[in-house]
Amino acid sequence: MSKKAFEEALASLLEVSVDELAAPGALGNNPLWDSLSIVSALALIEQYYYIVLSGEALGTCQSLDEIYALIDKHGTSQEALSS
Repeated sequence: MSKKAFEEALASLLEVSVDELAAPGALGNNPLWDSLSIVSALALIEQYYYIVLSGEALGTCQSLDEIYALIDKHGTSQEALSS
């Protein structure tokens, strides 16, 4: 499992580059960060990090850093995040 692969998949979903995705507020400023993309992102998180998050919690995230904080809070191993 790869952090880079997760970021590339999420960036592709939102039709932005990985660099754009990493910018502060990148999710909140992206019109494609809607309920459909949140559901798709939930599937990516389950695939890459083996955890299930709520759409409500993920929907509050405004940046990639906030997604990683949410993943970390819900118990994924640090090995998964650093891969």
